[in-house]
Parts: sequence; C-alpha cells; structure tokens
Amino acid sequence: MYVQETGAPGWVEVAVPDVVPRILVKAVEKDGRWVVGNLLVVSDALDSATLKSIPIARIESLLNTRTVGAALTARRSGVAGPDWLPSYEAEFEQLDDALARYLANSTRPTSSPSPGVAPPREPLSRPDGSDPDAFYRQVAEAYNDAVRETSAPAKVLSEEAGVPTTTVHRWIFEARRRGFLPPARKGRAG
Repeated sequence: MYVQETGAPGWVEVAVPDVVPRILVKAVEKDGRWVVGNLLVVSDALDSATLKSIPIARIESLLNTRTVGAALTARRSGVAGPDWLPSYEAEFEQLDDALARYLANSTRPTSSPSPGVAPPREPLSRPDGSDPDAFYRQVAEAYNDAVRETSAPAKVLSEEAGVPTTTVHRWIFEARRRGFLPPARKGRAG
C-alpha cells in the first residue's frame, strides 16, 4: 500500500493492492493523529465487497508514518510539494467547498415519509391471473420499496401478504424474468 500526494493540502491518493477502485482520502488531524476525514472511492461499479475491502485502519496507519505525516503537516502549513507534483489545489478546494455547502444546506436522508410521498404500499396478494404483467410490476415495486428498508425483503413481503417466503421468491423470480427487476446478483438481498 502506498500514498501519492495530489498537490492539494490534506488530499492524497492511496493505492491498495487487490483493491480495484481509486481511493482519494482527505486526511484531517484529530487528537494529534491523522485520520480519514473524507473518502472518495472512484470506480465504474461499486459493490459491498469492494467497499469492505478498503482497509481504513491500515490507511490511517499509513497516514501516520513519519514521512507521510510530515508531508501532510508541511502541506497544511503551506509548504509546497515537490516540483514534479502537479497542483490540483484549486480543484480540491472546489470539491471541499461544494461538499461543505451541500452538507450545510441539506438534511440527512431519513426513512420517515416526506410530504408528497406516496402512501404505504398495499400488501401483495395472490394473482388472479387476469393481468399478470400488472401483478409482477406490483411485485417489483413492492420489492424495491422493501429492499430499501431491510436486507430480507422477501421475508417482509411474505409476512405482509400472508404467503410462504418461497412464494414471494417465485414472484420475484418471475418479475425478473419479465424484465420488471434487474437480474439478481449472488449473495444479495432477495
């Protein structure tokens, strides 16, 4: 694992073997130690396994090594980086400013309903066969609602509908087959 300066005070890029995304870290000093203040993970597609593979504790240990810690302290004090290092200070300042403005002027997402949000969904019921596409669209919508609130959406939907979980799994499978849900990924909620 190694660190490369970005030319902006506090911001470094961390390269971790066997971790595919690029990792940018804004190091901040807290209680005499450098810690990860902001973490920017850049990848074509992220999944939970990739995020879990980012070793935050090891990154913080690296930030606190003599050489990296000294460089972070020097940049924070206004000492310029090496001549060969292009400066992206203005770009990272814009990023810091944009993040600060967003966080200052917005509220955290909550699971509580907001004004104008649709009422709670109707529990699924066994299809009567008259409009299968409409039923499987309803399954997809219910599934998408449930997956935001639980890691076991099929169980929740089965309890709401009063049917076995295997029945809901079959409904979800058919909704996927009809294209109302994306293909499943092994080991994910379902």
